[in-house]
Amino acid sequence: MLLNAFGKVGPVPEGMNAAAALRHQQFNQAHRALKEKVLQQAKAFHQQNGYRAPYWELVRFAREARESKR
Repeated sequence: MLLNAFGKVGPVPEGMNAAAALRHQQFNQAHRALKEKVLQQAKAFHQQNGYRAPYWELVRFAREARESKR
């Protein structure tokens, strides 16, 4: 609320409780990490094969990244 008084956006959006904001923040962090892993694998695929990875390969990369996180 103090940040809002100075025209800034606070860490918890208005109308959202703190627990929901923390879940959202955790989800965003996990998504960023998975996205980075998939992008790295897609770049390696492109360098190795000379063309962009097709959709099914991107899905496989995402599944592998998700499984390695567990």
